[in-house]
Amino acid sequence: MKRRFLYAIMLLVFFSIISITSKVFSQATAISDYGRLKVVANHLCDANGQPIQLKGMSSHGLQWYGLGDCVTGASLDALADDWQSGIFRVSMYVDEGGYKTDPAGYRAAIDAIVDDTLERGMYVILDWHILNPGDPWENIEDAREFFSYMSAKHGGKGHVFYELCNEPNGVAWSRIKTYAEDVIPLIRANDPDGIIIVGTPAWSSFGISEGRDPMEIVNNPLSGADAHNLMYAFHFYAASHKSDYLSKIRNIADYLPIFVTEWGTQTYSGDGANDVQSSQQWIDLMAEKKISWTNWNFSDDWRSGAVLKTGACPSGPWTGTGLKESGQLVLDWVRNGSGRQNNKIVVGYFPAWGIYSDYFVRDIDPSKITHINYGFINVKDNRPVIGVTKTGVGDAWADYQRGMSAAESVDGVGDTWDQPLKGNWNQLRKLKQRNPHIKVLAVLGGWTWSGGFSDAALPENREAFVADCIDKLILGNLPYDTASSTGGSGAAAGVFDGIDIDWEYPVCCGLGGNTYRPQDKENYTALLAEFRKQLDQIDPGLLLTIAAPAGPHNIINHEPDQFPQYVDFINLMTYDFHGSWDSSTGHLAPMYPASDDPFARPGWSVDETVRTYHDEYGIPKNQLVLGLPFYGRSWSGVSPGADGDGLYQGSTGAGPGERGEPGMLFYSTIAQTYEPAYSKYYHTEAKVPWLYNGTDFITYDDAATISTKAQYILQQGLAGAMFWNLMSDVKGNPAPANSLLSALWDGLGGTIPTYQCGDGIDNDGDGLVDLQDPGCTNAGDNDETDEPPPTTQCSDGLDNDGDGLIDLADPGCEAAEDNDETNDPPQNAQCGDGIDNDGDGLIDLADPGCENADDNDETNSLCGKVATETVIQDDWDTGYCANVMVTNNTCDSVVWQVSVGVEGTVGNLWNGEYTQHDGAIQVRGAAWNSELTAGQSTSFGFCAKRDQAPVQYQCSDGVDNDGDGLVDLQDPGCVNGEDNDEYNKPAPTTQCSDGVDNDGDGLVDLNDPGCANAEDNDEHNGVPAKVVAKVQISDDWGTGYCANVTITNNGTEDVDWRVTLNVEGNVRSLWGGLYEKNGDQLTLEGKAWNNIVSAGSTLSSIGFCADR
Repeated sequence: MKRRFLYAIMLLVFFSIISITSKVFSQATAISDYGRLKVVANHLCDANGQPIQLKGMSSHGLQWYGLGDCVTGASLDALADDWQSGIFRVSMYVDEGGYKTDPAGYRAAIDAIVDDTLERGMYVILDWHILNPGDPWENIEDAREFFSYMSAKHGGKGHVFYELCNEPNGVAWSRIKTYAEDVIPLIRANDPDGIIIVGTPAWSSFGISEGRDPMEIVNNPLSGADAHNLMYAFHFYAASHKSDYLSKIRNIADYLPIFVTEWGTQTYSGDGANDVQSSQQWIDLMAEKKISWTNWNFSDDWRSGAVLKTGACPSGPWTGTGLKESGQLVLDWVRNGSGRQNNKIVVGYFPAWGIYSDYFVRDIDPSKITHINYGFINVKDNRPVIGVTKTGVGDAWADYQRGMSAAESVDGVGDTWDQPLKGNWNQLRKLKQRNPHIKVLAVLGGWTWSGGFSDAALPENREAFVADCIDKLILGNLPYDTASSTGGSGAAAGVFDGIDIDWEYPVCCGLGGNTYRPQDKENYTALLAEFRKQLDQIDPGLLLTIAAPAGPHNIINHEPDQFPQYVDFINLMTYDFHGSWDSSTGHLAPMYPASDDPFARPGWSVDETVRTYHDEYGIPKNQLVLGLPFYGRSWSGVSPGADGDGLYQGSTGAGPGERGEPGMLFYSTIAQTYEPAYSKYYHTEAKVPWLYNGTDFITYDDAATISTKAQYILQQGLAGAMFWNLMSDVKGNPAPANSLLSALWDGLGGTIPTYQCGDGIDNDGDGLVDLQDPGCTNAGDNDETDEPPPTTQCSDGLDNDGDGLIDLADPGCEAAEDNDETNDPPQNAQCGDGIDNDGDGLIDLADPGCENADDNDETNSLCGKVATETVIQDDWDTGYCANVMVTNNTCDSVVWQVSVGVEGTVGNLWNGEYTQHDGAIQVRGAAWNSELTAGQSTSFGFCAKRDQAPVQYQCSDGVDNDGDGLVDLQDPGCVNGEDNDEYNKPAPTTQCSDGVDNDGDGLVDLNDPGCANAEDNDEHNGVPAKVVAKVQISDDWGTGYCANVTITNNGTEDVDWRVTLNVEGNVRSLWGGLYEKNGDQLTLEGKAWNNIVSAGSTLSSIGFCADR
């Protein structure tokens, strides 16, 4: 290792006045990114347990280049801002004119540096710098005093590392270990969870520099109650320590957590030529293994190892012309290197079916991803479908039964015929073993396989369902398959680190044929709570995440404010805002709203979604993961429009696609096939591109957009990014430079951008800051002086004139700036100008192309528009249900979207998707009925609740109605605030509550088996009914309620059941059965799939909602 030279200088007395100018940072820092650090296995990890790599600089000895010289407010600002250092090491020599000459003065100096690094968001290492003598026991009393003081003074700040002995030399590991065992308890008494770094033999080379076996430390590490959050120091100098050191440290890093607290680009003397090639090899190794480091040294010492030019201290410059060659190299490695400074989550979905398209786990670049979501696991019959291979049901063959060849395998080793785990799951486990930072989650549901969630989440089913998921997916107990010799107890243990819930969607709006219930909203939350509880019982470190919707119409069917207490993070599905299910083209995943979008809907952009979850529901941004599409959507038959680019124009249907899905394209296909052949456009507000060739239109995210969204993640402080899916990107391991994954990873490793509308400054001097300034449209707006265009009738997304047409789709709107949506007759309309415009011999209204004198197109055929007819089917004063017939009166096929006026608030809608505002709902078709041919009709229906004036009840009106001196709930006559009879009345007496033996059998009331409950008015013992129905109210809002019905067969034979119930109010919807209503009686019978109830069993899939 390097040798220090004793400087013949006088130590300046600078400890009496210690002051470094403080600075407030608005951007994210290492501390704000990572929080309180901890050591997990062989890695330094952030507060969430994710491995990280810190990079920074070490000072030279404080007695030579300390406070007021090379360590100043300006130099620390430069390290934090310009260098982007995550950590600073304070090198305090013990001897050689250091600590022992003035202990109190040095402690005061370090106190100041500890506080100043904290203000700048950097972690700090307190280096007890022993070198001569090399035995740490030589200064044991001073060490005890120093570390006791520092841990007591700064232990609660959470950013301090304690380096116990810089470079022990001439002593064995056993002596260093006993020294550490002496000092560590003193630190733990004050800082129980602080990170402690222990030096290693032979100048912290793990003994390699003295010919020792480094495995001695691996086989005999520190242990005991205080031996947590410990790391081991390693030092190297690239020109002196090459392949032999590299290979040994590569091996040791798999066993022990290493921190390189010193390294240089020269020889161990700290001087000489810079060995760039060897340095880069070390940089790459440290990035690969996530080994944190500080470079020696940040000073203007004359040696080449000091990064600053001689004379740079104390006033700089600290970058640029102030740097030596070593400084220029190290600055770049601190900023960039092979790792990244910002530790963000990157979640990629691996589709199980990828193997059928030659995409295997081996094709994933593990260096650019932190989490893999494996999809999907079907939810069916209250269980996860595992071990079944059947189209539309499950694919156990891909999951764990298919043997992988050596060429298909992660490690080049093929599966054997008799191993219990094969397929994708075995490959994922192998990938994790080689890359322990990666977490793999099993995804339940998805668009296709969410049909069973509603049943599984019911109170009577959810506990068993969750237990089954954990048993199979976490504990790995798989069904055994004889044909493939796979499965069995614990076969898949260690594959999955958690579970991702992808329920698409509760209450409504998922795939046709799914089961939906109004109580799905609450049951979804309860399901998360049950997963969290049972996962924690196995291991509190197991992950629970969800895929959350972006559309407002779906968000309202969840309870997002409840999510944070149960889940580790939330993957926002911020894509598919538009696709070929829309009749007109639009943006797949717009970053911000586009003011020129004639079909704009509030909340339908990436930024609006993030703000909804954070601002409206209070979810911390560091739990929000931004969803990115690694695919595109397309339309065909798209007219150019006024701008010639096809945007917001009608289409004839889905455009080119792949994998049997029209209108969906992989990004790799778009980049390789369509980008070179189509014209490319970019929307400056939405910040997304699109392609158009005169007929076909493709919306997607390119590499530039992904980079923009990565910057947004950094700027907003989000947890990271999720993307669908790995297979659709440009293929390659490592990820090619032109892949979206590379763009994402590089973008997340960059600096945090600052824009005028997000910098906390009043840039235009009008007294308003950022989003409070009307010049700011969003936090990514870089011009605070811009005035946003006014909102007009023709740009507000509303149907202002009630003709069913909105904004620019309305002929009354000439432009987005037009503030009058009413249809004004055009000047000299073709159908009122007295001219035969289409040359068919017919003029104006005599021409069948003319609908009226205001029609400006005489060539229109007799075809009309998409029309709607609304018929109320059930009306109960406080609400109603209606059916709407949609008819395509045009001459072409259309993907329909209509506006329908409604009274009150729509609670649910079937056969379509909707949004509601200002007395109308905007409805588009479901996947199966969205396209209508000419003349074809379809229908959708909805139920709405009319707005009601508040009801005044005797028990909540503030009046003493019965004159007994007691008011409302103080009166024993009041049961609750909605009780309308304040008079005290005795509870009705029934045979089962009257204290009388009514049937003379010697048994009274509830002791009598004839009594089911206190309200039962027949004490006589009867033979239990063969089929019993029980009604349990699940939701009650006063004017209405929903209830679950259970049907129990107490007999000994299967029964085709039919029951009659007394119900309150008018039934407006019922699921899981057929019914007839006669007065207060409801007669129920099963459908074809549940009409038989087995002997001794209970059906629980029936329910209804009613209005009182």
